[in-house]
Amino acid sequence: MKTLLNTVRCVLFDFDGPLCDLFAIHPARDVAERIRQCVREHGESGLLGPELHTTDNAHDILRSVAGRRKGPFVAALERELTRQEVTAATSAWPTPFADRLVQTLRATGHKLAITTNNSPEAVGRYLETRGLGHVFGPRVYGRQPDVRLLKPDPDCLLRALDALGEPPHRAVMIGDAPVDVQAAQAAGVRFIGYGSTPAKAAALRKALGYAADAPVISSLESVLEVVQQPSR
Repeated sequence: MKTLLNTVRCVLFDFDGPLCDLFAIHPARDVAERIRQCVREHGESGLLGPELHTTDNAHDILRSVAGRRKGPFVAALERELTRQEVTAATSAWPTPFADRLVQTLRATGHKLAITTNNSPEAVGRYLETRGLGHVFGPRVYGRQPDVRLLKPDPDCLLRALDALGEPPHRAVMIGDAPVDVQAAQAAGVRFIGYGSTPAKAAALRKALGYAADAPVISSLESVLEVVQQPSR
């Protein structure tokens, strides 16, 4: 991992997971149920297939619905999800070592950005509560009105690279989900997997396949330790 970090100039963070537990107090299952309720209120319950009736991932619901419908209905779902995420951001828990890691990366000259399926408003609210707004500045690339561009589409990573003025091979993404792996691979960006549980780590390793140069870690402390090592 030291070789990897020594050869990149920018680090792209997924938000929910690598930087915080967004739904620590405002549960993800409740958010997903609220989005399902909105679908039903619009008379579109037929869009909820069996897997969408049970998922705790509101992004899966939004992505699936957007693939079959367009216009004001999808926009209304996205606005409700944004409202739920902003509410959650006020009580999110920081991921251990995340604050120190981003501050250390910035101090060592790395360019930083957030590339996420969450709303930029929610990210901004969280960063304000942690005093980290200045670390990332405007470099938050989150969900756009066209929700078909959610990861695994590489859109948010490509926007970040364009703004940072860096080629893909000079960037690494820290993510915690298979969609992060897919987006990074599509963008040509290297990857560090954050698997906070054995199940998440296994899912990341499966998504990475034979990408031997993509480590999967259980704590950001291991990344922090590498960044803090003096250059030789």
